Amino acid sequence: MINRAFFISLLLCVVFSSCDISQSKQVKRAVKHNIGRVIDISCLNKQIISDTISVIEEWETPPLMIISEISKTMCTECLVHYLQAAEYYIKTFNSDSICFVAVFSSETQLAIRDSIREISPNVVKVFYDEKAEYLNNYGIKKVFGRWNVFLVNKNKKIMLMGDPLGSLKLKDLYDKTIAEQLDNMK
Repeated sequence: MINRAFFISLLLCVVFSSCDISQSKQVKRAVKHNIGRVIDISCLNKQIISDTISVIEEWETPPLMIISEISKTMCTECLVHYLQAAEYYIKTFNSDSICFVAVFSSETQLAIRDSIREISPNVVKVFYDEKAEYLNNYGIKKVFGRWNVFLVNKNKKIMLMGDPLGSLKLKDLYDKTIAEQLDNMK
C-alpha cells in the first residue's frame, strides 16, 4: 500500500505540479524521503477548543489523520476558511476514524480563537505549536506550503503528502486512499 501511494504521490509531483523545475525536484525528494516515516505528534499539547487554549497531556488519535502545518504567512481569515474547508472535507467520510489536525506556530494567528467556535474539535483539531517543534526535530523534509500536509495511519506513518484541500488531483488520491483504509477497518 505504501509503495503504491508513494509512486502515485511522486507522479503527481512530477506531472501535475505547477512548480518550477527546482521546486518540483525539491518536492520529489521530500516525497521519497518522507513516505513511510513516522511523525511524532507528542509535542502537540496546546489545543484550541472554541476560544480557549487548552493544555492537554495526551490525546486519543484516530486511526487516520490529515496533519497540516499551517504557513506562518497565512492570514487569519484565510486560516479560518481553510479550517472550515477541512471540517467539511473530513465530514464527507462520515467516520470517527479520521480527523484533520492543523498545526500553527505564529502568534498573530492566535486571533483565530474567536472565529473557530463553530468548528467541531472532534473533526478538526487545532494546535498552537508555540516553539515550532512540529516537524523540525523528526527527520521530516519540509517543502513549500501545500506539501507540508500528510495523511498518516494509526502508527503515525506518512502515507501521502500534499494538501487535498488545494488540489483536485491530490483530493482524488486522498479520497481513494482514505476510503480504502476505512473499508479495511470494517
